[in-house]
Amino acid sequence: MKVGQPFDNLVREEACMFQEISNATGTAALDAAEGDEELTMIVGRDPAIREILVNVSQRDDRAAFLIAGNVLSAERAERWFGDASATVLALLNYDDVPDRTARKRWEADVLEFDVADEILAGEAEQGGHP
Repeated sequence: MKVGQPFDNLVREEACMFQEISNATGTAALDAAEGDEELTMIVGRDPAIREILVNVSQRDDRAAFLIAGNVLSAERAERWFGDASATVLALLNYDDVPDRTARKRWEADVLEFDVADEILAGEAEQGGHP
């Protein structure tokens, strides 16, 4: 993936690929990331985990998104977050692009090192980046 395309509207904080998705921003960057089979995606829906999302998106082969409540379709929300309202963070599979499902979901008491460890394990298991 070339930096800056198709993620022109991503917020870059110290070379990370992170964006807050709302009705104002639209979902174009989210859609593009979902279709990129080389990209690890992490999606969250609680502003309290913003720092976790920024931290785990520090490599340019990862993209993290903080998603406002009513932006996702019901189908996408169910596929990523499940039916538990306590689920706030999801690591998405990338072996089923473009119809990604959640590899792992976390609830509000998520710990950052757990997320990072799970991302690394998932990338290794799926033949992803070192």
